[in-house]
Amino acid sequence: MAKLASPVVFGAVLLPAVVLSVWAASFLASNVFIRPDFYEGAMWPLIVMAPGAVIGAVVFAGAARITASLERLSRPKPLDHLRRCALLYLALVFLLGWVAVSYSPTGSNYAFSFQLQTMAVVVFAILADALVLFLKRRSNMSSTNITNNAGG
Repeated sequence: MAKLASPVVFGAVLLPAVVLSVWAASFLASNVFIRPDFYEGAMWPLIVMAPGAVIGAVVFAGAARITASLERLSRPKPLDHLRRCALLYLALVFLLGWVAVSYSPTGSNYAFSFQLQTMAVVVFAILADALVLFLKRRSNMSSTNITNNAGG
């Protein structure tokens, strides 16, 4: 049952993480980088993606650690990562399709900014889960090797 909960937890955590990312990026754009032509420069995509990257990595690393301990995965496999992040991968496909269909280099950059912020959260959430599971697998394998070598 716990294995079915992790995709739902990740899906539930996604909305608050995106809202926090959008708020942080808006705060940066309006209070730190105060320029009327902010969305016309070349650096603005990186600036609006930075909060999403940090928030996605931190929040989902915590969620990944909690759900991994609840699932009691001794040696996580790549399929475990795909199962856990299924909703995140669906969100990423949706976002990429949305960007492909709606991108307009001459139109407003506010919608594109939101898309970039959301993609940053999703991509770094996926990377955080993959890293947590990789480190868990690696630590469990090394502890198993130490136990096997100590006994023999």
